[in-house]
Amino acid sequence: MGTRVGATFIGFVKYGPYWRRERRLFQQVFRADHVAQYAPRTMRAAVNMLRQLLYRKEDFMSCIRRFAVGNVLGIVYGYDIPEVYDHFVELVEHR
Repeated sequence: MGTRVGATFIGFVKYGPYWRRERRLFQQVFRADHVAQYAPRTMRAAVNMLRQLLYRKEDFMSCIRRFAVGNVLGIVYGYDIPEVYDHFVELVEHR
């Protein structure tokens, strides 16, 4: 399976300068020593998701999307989504 980089799955990109550059960037960000630094943020996001699921069982998929969006925004941009409402989560849910 390919790795999604930008708007392209790198597994389906022809080998060349673009592929090498994207692969290098991906490996710099997702090396084991870098991924370990994301664990506390991911754990907080998971705990928040489980707390939401306790009170909003009927919104299971919404809670999962919120976890995924919040985790990505937190890791990539350092942005913590509020617990009640967030514009970026709404954008993903209503795409």
